[in-house]
Amino acid sequence: MDDSRRTTQLMSRTALRRAMPAQALIIFAMASLILVGAMALGTDAGYLMAERRQVQTAADAAALAAAKAAMDSRSSTEVLATGQSFGAFNAGVATSNVTVNRPPTSGAYAGNSNYIQVTITKDVSRFFVGAIYTGAWSVSATATAGIETLPGNYALIALERTATDGIYLNGNTGIIISGGGGAMANSNIRGSNNTSFTVGASIDANSTIQQGSGWVAPNGINPGRPEIDDPLAAVPVPPKGTPRTFPSCNSGCTLQPGWYRNQSLTVRGTATLMPGLYYFENTDIDLQNTNASIVCSGCMTYWDANSSLDPKNGDVNMTAPTTAPYTGGQTGMVFWHAGCNNLDLQGNGNLYFQGIFYAPCALVTLHGNPASDTINGQIIVDQLDIRGTSDVRITYHSYVTTSRPAIFLVE
Repeated sequence: MDDSRRTTQLMSRTALRRAMPAQALIIFAMASLILVGAMALGTDAGYLMAERRQVQTAADAAALAAAKAAMDSRSSTEVLATGQSFGAFNAGVATSNVTVNRPPTSGAYAGNSNYIQVTITKDVSRFFVGAIYTGAWSVSATATAGIETLPGNYALIALERTATDGIYLNGNTGIIISGGGGAMANSNIRGSNNTSFTVGASIDANSTIQQGSGWVAPNGINPGRPEIDDPLAAVPVPPKGTPRTFPSCNSGCTLQPGWYRNQSLTVRGTATLMPGLYYFENTDIDLQNTNASIVCSGCMTYWDANSSLDPKNGDVNMTAPTTAPYTGGQTGMVFWHAGCNNLDLQGNGNLYFQGIFYAPCALVTLHGNPASDTINGQIIVDQLDIRGTSDVRITYHSYVTTSRPAIFLVE
């Protein structure tokens, strides 16, 4: 019995030793299969994530490009086409895989037409995962960009969008802006070589800038900036007030605020305007000689399309009211020329305005040899033309907030 049991045990051990290599091979084969499968899935997953990053980058670029087209006042069709073409090119997909929505249909900016949303979907190639998964294998990304504003800090704005020159300087002349203000033209800015243009911020133009030798702008001289809107476009025309008649002003006179219609005044002495609102309708005021002047402290003057001021060689000194002169009016408005007729301020006198000098439809020309043309505030005109030896000095004071549009990726 002992020999038989011993023989059986030896046979079992021998069989076990013979079976162990086979079992190890099976376990190794199964482990290898799992490892290879994991590596295969890792390859597909890694490629999927890489494609997702590419599609997100493409969506970001497409949203920014579409927003730039919108900021440049392109048509809705052009805006959408820009987003699609940029998205398709950068993601490597057909335009049918790129959806552009203005306004966005989801997210924090849904319904806001200042923003544009781009969604891109891309099918991703499979390397190994197709052996175990046959469903959808794609990536999608969404981006939203929009038009927002940055502070403009503009002391001088030329609103004209189609003229050759929004701001033009010729001769031994210049513009000096202190107080941290800058200048902006919705078209070109052009100056001859001997002109000077010194600002405390930037000199910006929507189109080109041809600068002279003495131009200084710490924040840059920047062509190609987006156009800006008239910051005072929504301000209503002032009420006419009490009807008034001009007095004789051969030696001196005093004017009361109110409505002056179908009249002319020749000033040979000093015309003192009492504080308040002056509405000039089809009315002209001329300063006859170097001894003539207009002085006004705390007044706003509104000149309709058929009215004008001709200072010739006289002096003009006007300061705005410290509060809005009427309901809906603009605080700081001192001179409003509403007509589109040219406003030619020439001669050898002194011009001083404290407040906003506003001529949104007129070409304002300063030429001759004035002792000083000074604005303590802001100039907002259609076009500005400076010739001769005149300088325009502006001490920037922000009576009206100015801003410039810029595009931002927001989602």
